[in-house]
Parts: sequence; structure tokens; C-alpha cells
Amino acid sequence: MLRPFPGLLAVLLLGGCGWLNRPPGDPARDPNYLSGKECLVAGAHDAARAHFQRAVDVNPANQLAHFELGLLYYNQIKDPVLAIYHFERYQTLARLQKGSGGEDSGVAEWIKGARYALAEQAAEAIGRTQQDLRLSECSHKVTELNAQIERLRQELASARQQLLTAQQSVGRPEPEPAAARQPRPPATNPQPVAQPVAQSNRPAPAATHTIAPGETPYAIARRHGIRLNALLEANPGIDPRRLRVGDTLRLPPR
Repeated sequence: MLRPFPGLLAVLLLGGCGWLNRPPGDPARDPNYLSGKECLVAGAHDAARAHFQRAVDVNPANQLAHFELGLLYYNQIKDPVLAIYHFERYQTLARLQKGSGGEDSGVAEWIKGARYALAEQAAEAIGRTQQDLRLSECSHKVTELNAQIERLRQELASARQQLLTAQQSVGRPEPEPAAARQPRPPATNPQPVAQPVAQSNRPAPAATHTIAPGETPYAIARRHGIRLNALLEANPGIDPRRLRVGDTLRLPPR
């Protein structure tokens, strides 16, 4: 006749027979689940998550491991998506075991809180995306404005060069044909010598200047100490770019 072992008998006496009523693969006795609980007590959350995940991998119906994973993802890891998954898995298993009354109201509140956290994360992500889009648009506009500024700078430089060229060409006489540059022959009928006349109240005749070879309006005005504009105004019919040797210019009063 076989006699029970003393150790087994002690377990039966101390633990009672409740353990005999537990279903096979009891989640509370799963070694991975128990190791995860020990890691939680020690504050090793990453190690606890790994043990609870192995418990779920071995037994997908491990309701207790799903609950602990939901808490970890909700409180420590801050991953609302996985928290919602494990909490809802826990509620589903509870309904399968105990019917519609098996759901935990506390877990339902955690699911609601995880959904709020997920919505906040989504809103924050959308805000960052919109901000990035605005920054991209501003950067594109700045690039276009810089290109416009560069084009305007080039056009301004070209306009300045054209103005400088025009100013330099105003006082520069154009070259004349060789025949035009030859001195004119003296007049055949010399003008009679003017007889001195008695002074009267008539205004003195205007001073004049006979153009010599190579002279320009600027040189003539400087020679007589008058302004170039005044010289040109006193001779409105004269083209300063087509002066002819021997022509006479009227000199304005100083």
C-alpha cells in the first residue's frame, strides 16, 4: 500500500483543497506571471513587462497578465494604444468567463483615460505637422523673396551703368568727318573795320567765343569762368555734340 509523502501531505493540510479547483494553466500560477509580479515589487518595470508578455505568448487567455500589461503601458511606458489593447483583452476574457457582468468598471475607466491620452497625442502630432508645414511654406517664400531681391539688385546695377554711360556721353563730341575738321578758308570780302562810335546808353554787345579745334562746351565754359548750363542756355540752337571749328558761341554774363 502506498503512503503519501510527508511534503505532499503538508501542502494539502496548509493550502487546503482550493488549488485543486483551479483550472489547468491557472494564470495566477504561471511562472512568467509570478516572475513579472516579483519584478514589479522590485521596481524593474521593463523586466516585468517582458515576463508578462511571455505569459501572454504562452497563454493568450492569461487575463491577469493582460491586466498587468495594461497597467504598465498606461502608467509607466505611456503607450495608450497597447494599454487599450490589453485592457480590452482583459475585459473580453472576463466576459467570456463570467458573462456580461464580468467586466471591471475600474478597467473601463482606464480604457477611457488611455483613449483621452491617445487623442492628446494625435492632436499634438497634428499640431507639429501643421507647424512643420507652415515653416516649410515660410522657407519657400523666403527663398522666392531672396530670388526677387537678387533680380532687382541686378536690374539696379544695370540701370546705374546705363545712367553713368549716358552722363559721360553728354559732354563728349562725336567725331566729325575729316572734311568738316579742316579750317575754313578766309572770307574773300573782309568785313570793314568798325569805326569807333561815341558811347551811348545802348547795352554793350554780348561777348562771344569762336570755337577752335578740339574745344568742347565744358572746356569753353571753364575757360571763361561760366557754368556749362548757362553757356548751353545762351546758345539754344547749338548742338553741343556737333560743334564746328570756327562757329561762334554767345557767352552769358558772369
